[in-house]
Amino acid sequence: MTTHPLTVLTLNLANYDDHLQWDERVQMMADTIIANKPDFILLQEARFNPDEPSTKRTYQDMSQQVLYALQTRREYEGATLITVPVANYPFNSYTVPVPSSIAPDGRYHEWEGKSIISTKFVTETGTAFLSSPGEERQDLNPRATTYICVDLQNGQGSPDLFYLFTTHFAYINSDAVGNAKATVKYMERIVDVKTDRFILTGDLNSIPGSDPVKILDTCGFMTDVWVATHGNQDPGFTFPSTNPIKRIDYIYASNTILKKVTNVVRVGTTPSANGTYLSDHFGVLATFNIPVPDAVTNVENELERSFFFV
Repeated sequence: MTTHPLTVLTLNLANYDDHLQWDERVQMMADTIIANKPDFILLQEARFNPDEPSTKRTYQDMSQQVLYALQTRREYEGATLITVPVANYPFNSYTVPVPSSIAPDGRYHEWEGKSIISTKFVTETGTAFLSSPGEERQDLNPRATTYICVDLQNGQGSPDLFYLFTTHFAYINSDAVGNAKATVKYMERIVDVKTDRFILTGDLNSIPGSDPVKILDTCGFMTDVWVATHGNQDPGFTFPSTNPIKRIDYIYASNTILKKVTNVVRVGTTPSANGTYLSDHFGVLATFNIPVPDAVTNVENELERSFFFV
């Protein structure tokens, strides 16, 4: 059995309602993912708009389209996709997507959420909704933190558990502080912060040193891997991609694996020939010196494995 170092990618997809050229961007995302081959892809701002042309054509949300773009190239064919719808638009309306053609009010109703693509066996998943309906907040967008627990050995031998959390904080500082506190509390409930191995990724909508980030930095059980790797030599700006002036996209690693971080880089930093970036955010890719078995990427192999369990 061959192995490789564990690699994680976090990326805000830049929802296709507010950011154009989605058909081009999704292929650029597939190019970037194939070039870097992350074991886990944690995505924010995945939307399902039944009137958007690509979704109307495929009935796939944005994260499904990313995985489909990979699988049509014979990549990530054994992967698992976990998606959690978090926000419904317009506010206080349907909680399921409705095309404008049949909606009583004549406009489409959509959702936005977070997704995780995993090449390893997912043993469990969960979500903490960070915003309650009656809560007073300036950012009306609901927020959540989602996690998966995976067996890095894919069920072969003793379980080798690893936890991955992803989130998308509010863009208002006071609301993001509440998001950070709730996320820390949720993580403490799900994992043993002293012994388990885990990461937290996401678009925090907050710069280093801000109040929400300080909450994560001082929780005592995880560390910002960009700072741990680059120190103050590179600010690591991730937003906006056309003229990056701040870092708001992060990967945190538990103290149990912090010393295993070998590299942290930004991806998606080069535009296409016509000037299109794959997102308005750069992605962040972290590599850990944790050996994991190579993924199943061939449909025939996956079928053989399925038949074996049947």
